[in-house]
Amino acid sequence: MPAAGTVATVALLFAAGDLQVGAGAQVELRAGQAPLLYGESPSNFFTALLTPEANLYWTRAEGESSLRYAPRLLWRDPSPNDQIAPLVLHVFAGRHRARLDRRTELVLQADGSFGEVDYAYLGQSLPQQAALPATTSMLNLQGRATLAWRASRRTSLQAGFSLLNWRTLDSTTGAASGATSLPVQTKLAFEPQLSYVLSRRDKLVVRADLTYNIVQDSVAGQGQTSASGFSALVWQPQVAWQHELTRRHRLELQAGVIIAHPFADPCTMQSFAPVAPIGAARLASLLYQARDLRVRGDLSGAASWYLDPVLRTGVPRGQANAGVLADLGTRWTAELSGMVSTNLTRQPLPGNPDETIFMARLPVRFQASRHLVLEAGARYSERAPHLSAPQFAWHGRESIGYVMFTVIERTSLLSAGPQRGSQSF
Repeated sequence: MPAAGTVATVALLFAAGDLQVGAGAQVELRAGQAPLLYGESPSNFFTALLTPEANLYWTRAEGESSLRYAPRLLWRDPSPNDQIAPLVLHVFAGRHRARLDRRTELVLQADGSFGEVDYAYLGQSLPQQAALPATTSMLNLQGRATLAWRASRRTSLQAGFSLLNWRTLDSTTGAASGATSLPVQTKLAFEPQLSYVLSRRDKLVVRADLTYNIVQDSVAGQGQTSASGFSALVWQPQVAWQHELTRRHRLELQAGVIIAHPFADPCTMQSFAPVAPIGAARLASLLYQARDLRVRGDLSGAASWYLDPVLRTGVPRGQANAGVLADLGTRWTAELSGMVSTNLTRQPLPGNPDETIFMARLPVRFQASRHLVLEAGARYSERAPHLSAPQFAWHGRESIGYVMFTVIERTSLLSAGPQRGSQSF
């Protein structure tokens, strides 16, 4: 009877919606050259990566919710300390979207990971970080709440609140030459936004993000942690204009200013720009379209401001991106993209740490069925000091070729309407 009562209670709770469960796995094989740890020379390697995942979905007329858990198991040859066991990283996420009324929507998101990481994961999870930290395990937590209100047909308001915290889980720091440890970083942000449709082709977006950053150097060992660091309050007002040039081309322009105030002894920071202009431009185009072929291009450049917790700096950075994406029918996609980013200040930081990044990627994806996706491709990256550094040289080369298989299944458990059966996502 208790079991039957529990089942009945669950059924009543979800009777007004659709409860679905999803499960799948991703297998990836990599080979190429990359450093084993940041600061070391590249070496040949082979990696096998297995990521099983479980998902839960609940959909109602008022909104939907989802939960995801995906442990990441990575075997690498050679491996750190010649260990046989895989590196395990636990990845989790949750999302809830609620339509409060016809004009108001609330979105809550939380995701994170904890466990062991490799060099390639650091480079992909910290894309703005030129000088990667020397860490083999880390904790990353992020949460965000977004409230959006459509005031009229032309005007929309949005307020976002976010929290980020990441730190190393290493008990000791064995950084190679030129590498630094991963600090403890906490970031609180309030992100208001106003969008106004000027015409059928023009849209104006005004933002005024306010961020409070706390960075602490941390060395853990034997249950004790010593820490010292700094904090900074950053205000970023900016205006963006989006214009449809033609049916095939869209232009976006952005301009603003950064006003930052550090709360720290200046001796604890390498460099800090309290005021800096920022701007960006992006052109998205439909380059070619035929019956079974659609080619899109994306070209952008930006001057932004980045608080670097590893190098303890807050300086302007420049970044350029270019990419081409081709859709071949409904099953094939191919993409070629590249990015370069560097410090825009005139002088390099003391010690010539890495301040410049170049990355390129070429993925080709095939949707074999509703439940199976195949992907193959290559990734390449290099890192270097400031462009004006006397000993400027590219190093830390990461060149990877990979194949990846993804299998996924999703089915309804309880539904208020007709049973829809299984479907892919």
